[in-house]
Amino acid sequence: MVRTCADAKIKFLMVALPEMTYSRALFDPKHEINKAHDRLLTFAEDDGIPIMDMRAPLLERRKPVEELFVVPQPPKRDTHFNQQGFKILVDNLVLAIEASKAL
Repeated sequence: MVRTCADAKIKFLMVALPEMTYSRALFDPKHEINKAHDRLLTFAEDDGIPIMDMRAPLLERRKPVEELFVVPQPPKRDTHFNQQGFKILVDNLVLAIEASKAL
């Protein structure tokens, strides 16, 4: 993907969105989902891939991540972002694009 964008003279920005199944996992730095997220950030940094880390803005909210889900409660739980979740994503994406001068 990075090479394809570079060949087409398109700036590339990877968005690292952590697994957000449960707040208790997201807020636990030793949980496997955070270790996996850290590995992704390290990979991007080591390969010089521009990356926007969405974990920090989600943690800074200090509220349950489930509030950002389309359907937060089982049995029909849907962890896709609702309107509030997408607003957080888009606001941070705009900041990252402006900071990287990608547009």
